[in-house]
Amino acid sequence: MPTVDRIVDTVIDRYGANFSSSWFSRIVGSATFFVGNAANLTRARRNSAAGRPDRRCDGTASIRFSRSLTTDWSYLFDRLTDAATGALVYSNTIVRLRIGDQFTRVLSLRAIVQYKRLSVDARETSLGPQRNANYDILLTYLTSPGTALYVGANSNFAPANTGWQLFTKMSYLLRR
Repeated sequence: MPTVDRIVDTVIDRYGANFSSSWFSRIVGSATFFVGNAANLTRARRNSAAGRPDRRCDGTASIRFSRSLTTDWSYLFDRLTDAATGALVYSNTIVRLRIGDQFTRVLSLRAIVQYKRLSVDARETSLGPQRNANYDILLTYLTSPGTALYVGANSNFAPANTGWQLFTKMSYLLRR
């Protein structure tokens, strides 16, 4: 179990830019880039430095193919390096795709595919390397706000946890 063994003051300075655009009515996107110093909150050694060079970039795009079909794309990247040597502390990448289709007023389908990869230097961080692919699908039958039937599935493909989960949920709003 993680414990706090000491408190260290750190300076976190970040500079960056954010761009967003909706030039086309069916395409909306944004991009963010930051560079600066960040704290290594998961240090492997007590004496490792707290402030490190950090780079972060995020990108999103939403594409509306029709009135009912929409896709949302996301790319998230975060990298922390050693201030003295420039060696990698960790590099985290997440790529995500969400597809949604509203078939009728009451029936919709949503699917999400996400891939995550965390690369680390075990000498600099207590985090472990990770790879994970996750798939979610959800069918919604919503007759009125508060009254709905959900049927879905989720899979999580990671080295220690592989498999599918199926679920259903029903909610009903009682009215006077």
